[in-house]
Amino acid sequence: MASISIPIDQIKTISKTGSILSSPALSVTERIEVTYGKFDSVIISPADRAPFIADLLKINPVINLGEGL
Repeated sequence: MASISIPIDQIKTISKTGSILSSPALSVTERIEVTYGKFDSVIISPADRAPFIADLLKINPVINLGEGL
């Protein structure tokens, strides 16, 4: 599996996703889509979603959160 690095200051939006196109999460409900740069996005499934998002917001408080996050 490929690894990428996303500068946190380039993250624009984090939202829940039910997509099965990416990420080997056990539960589809745990996946989030991170939109960054101009038109880029990645689907991930962090082990602990809430603390992960909270840590990102501490560094970049202008990240927009989708419904339910």
